[in-house]
Formats: sequence, C-alpha cells, structure tokens
Amino acid sequence: MRYLPALALTLLAGCNSLPRDPDGTLDRIRQQHRLTVGWVDGASPPPVVRRFLEEVARDTHAAIILRSGAAEPLLAQVRDGQIDLLIGPFEKDSPWAGDVAFGPPLARGAGEIEIKAAARNGENRWIMLAERAARTVSQEARAE
Repeated sequence: MRYLPALALTLLAGCNSLPRDPDGTLDRIRQQHRLTVGWVDGASPPPVVRRFLEEVARDTHAAIILRSGAAEPLLAQVRDGQIDLLIGPFEKDSPWAGDVAFGPPLARGAGEIEIKAAARNGENRWIMLAERAARTVSQEARAE
C-alpha cells in the first residue's frame, strides 16, 4: 500500500505524451510552421471552413499551404502523410473512413453530404487538435 503513490506518479508521468502521433505530424507542423491543406476541386467552401483553418493555424502557429484537386488522389495523399488535412464534401459513410480519420462536420451539404476535414489515421494528437477546432467553429456556425 505504501508504494501506491509512487506507482501512481510513475503511471501519470508515462501518460504525458498521450495521445501520440507515431509519425510526428503535429510536432512537424509546429516546428516547420507549415500546414499543408488540400481542398476538393469544384466545391465552394462555406465561411466556417475559413474559420476552421484560421483556428488550426492559430493553434499550431503555422502558415497554410493550399493544394486543390480531385478527392480520390488527395485522400490518398492524406493517407500517405503528404497532406496534413483535406477539406471537402464527403458522404457520411465514405469508403475512405477506414483509411483516413474524418472529423466532425463543419457544415452540411445536400442529402448525405457533409463538409469535413480528413487527417491521417493514427496521428491521434493531430486528429484531436483538428477535431477540437472543428467542434469550436461548427458550434459557432450553428449559433449564426
């Protein structure tokens, strides 16, 4: 029983780095001050997208580098770690859900379409930051 406080402190110290980014996405963005964002061609971004990107850029102290193109190649680049975030209209049950981590909807499109961001699976610290920003701005959007 007398070792319980020491054990608890040791376990808490080990939790300091959780959640983790195995490939260091968030650390890289913060160190390089550069955030690569893809945008799906043909989609007109609602104002909430700009607020979302401003929130993420502010949290990471990074400049945004935009790329645009077709959804499939950009999703592959997110999966492979070449793009940090991809924003665009996606179906609620996208077949890419197993390959990338979709955040909460920033806005709703027609039918089953949602405007949302996708990040590389497994980069949990990075995903949490992006999801927190999405929730913040989407709450603002609902209040408007």
